[in-house]
Amino acid sequence: MENIVYAVQCGRYMKIGYTTDLEKRLYALNTKARGCRHPVDLPREEPAILVGRVAGDLRVERALQSAFAERIAFGEWYYRDDFLDRWAAGLEQGIPSRLEPGEIPVF
Repeated sequence: MENIVYAVQCGRYMKIGYTTDLEKRLYALNTKARGCRHPVDLPREEPAILVGRVAGDLRVERALQSAFAERIAFGEWYYRDDFLDRWAAGLEQGIPSRLEPGEIPVF
């Protein structure tokens, strides 16, 4: 069982989440309600596309969600912008092992 913090994009939104089974999580995001679970104005048929992942636990997920709080759209979904897209693409390079709440790892 691997702890993973992931980012998926779905239309103009991005979800930052945590899972121990990424394949199962992506399947769930793409099959419930015929598309990803999302804010109400996103078309249901939009797929959830994995755009970044890194080993991390709930503490890392929460720190990242706190850091991006000003971009929150709904729940764990955030409005995408150039900065958030670049950040998610950089996840593959790895997040520093220590993050303080509110700290944004920039790549």
